[in-house]
Amino acid sequence: MNTIRKIIYSAMSAFKQKMTEVCNNFDYSHLTPDLSEQMTQYLKESLADAGKAAYGSYITSFDCDEKIIMTKGGCELRKKGKVEKAYLTYFGEMIIARSLYQADRGGESFVPLEEKWGMQGHYATIEVREAVAFSAAHCTPEETGRIFGKCALFNPSTTAIKNIVEKVGAIFSEHAERMQQEILAQEQMPAEAEVIAVSADGVNILMREKGGTQRRPAERPGTTIHEEDAQSTYRNAMVGSISFYTGEKDAEGNPQRLLSRYTSAMPQDKAVEFKASFEREVAQVLSSSEAQGMRKVLLMDGSRGLWNYAIHNSIFKKFVPVIDFYHMTEHLSRLAEALFGKQNQSGQAWYAKWKEKMLADPDAARELLRSVDYYSVHGQKLSSSRKKAAKAERNFFSRNRTRMTYAALRNRGIPIGSGPIEAACKSIVKSRMCRSGMRWSRDGGQKILSFRTFVKSDRWNTAWDSYKTYAIAA
Repeated sequence: MNTIRKIIYSAMSAFKQKMTEVCNNFDYSHLTPDLSEQMTQYLKESLADAGKAAYGSYITSFDCDEKIIMTKGGCELRKKGKVEKAYLTYFGEMIIARSLYQADRGGESFVPLEEKWGMQGHYATIEVREAVAFSAAHCTPEETGRIFGKCALFNPSTTAIKNIVEKVGAIFSEHAERMQQEILAQEQMPAEAEVIAVSADGVNILMREKGGTQRRPAERPGTTIHEEDAQSTYRNAMVGSISFYTGEKDAEGNPQRLLSRYTSAMPQDKAVEFKASFEREVAQVLSSSEAQGMRKVLLMDGSRGLWNYAIHNSIFKKFVPVIDFYHMTEHLSRLAEALFGKQNQSGQAWYAKWKEKMLADPDAARELLRSVDYYSVHGQKLSSSRKKAAKAERNFFSRNRTRMTYAALRNRGIPIGSGPIEAACKSIVKSRMCRSGMRWSRDGGQKILSFRTFVKSDRWNTAWDSYKTYAIAA
């Protein structure tokens, strides 16, 4: 019997045997929702058995039966017999007896079938690994297991899922820079793009390391500090985005975003790895001939650390620096409160006036400073705390005045809001990494963060192709 006929026969026999076994006592006299659900489950089980039989027949047809083989290094290995091992396939766990070889003097064993199959050191097949890693980008291991239990033919345990994520993530981490370069080399900018907006921001993650998390003072009754709290602290993870916009404006006068691509990294001193990855992304975009004539904007909130990094980095010298408009309005609101007091109608009117003026007048930021100085002297008498708050906010506007030319930017079709990076911080980091009770190590968190960033950047398929190359080489 040739291989094809053997595979088909194995599948049909297994399917028939399973269906016969489970359907012997089935009620065929009528149809109800419960009976329909029961038949679906029978078919699922039978299809899983058929898949395992056919797949196992195909895989084992490539096993080696030679008594003695030579390795690539010229070492002679002798067959020690057939040894069974469990593998998790797309059709469920499958036991395969495969030939095992070893040198006469002992030492490490070798399984030729696993080498051909790409399964050396692995429990799960490549397609199962992808499904688990992709799901891990969205769900916890426990959630992933429950989802697969409902809709897949395979159902790995939580421990197996964690082990798969660990192994796959290790390959992603080891080859992160090369994978990024391979992905970038295959990407092109959208044909309709006229504006490139680059942004970066930080977002807090609870880390499994010593530090100072905020909590009630320990001297108060009932405030015992648990050991796990003492061993955890918040650190700043980083997210970067590169967004492409058309020259056309929407109903509100903002340019239309085509797509965004992201990079991210777990907390690290001075964010060294994030900056290197982010700069590779920016450099790749700038190297494109299409980018030469495009308008470019560096759009961030008021973080002094990020701006100090950006203004001293030559890669951003071609970008127009802009403080996010909505971040500016938060400072404007605090400034109005410092000058006029809380819930003050004059303060609310002053805030509304200058918010609109910042969008309409190219010189509004300079005029705003004059207005602040006037009300600081001639307005109502300010308390020391309000004076201090007003001074701090005035310094913010004075320091960033040249980054607030919103009217001129809008006229040129350049975005003034950092919505993509704000959304990315929430969708990439917060929604997955900041659930109740979650504490992360940098290594474990980076694996999940890498998966999630590839998914959110619509790069998963390209990244997985790179993974397969490095996993086989490993």
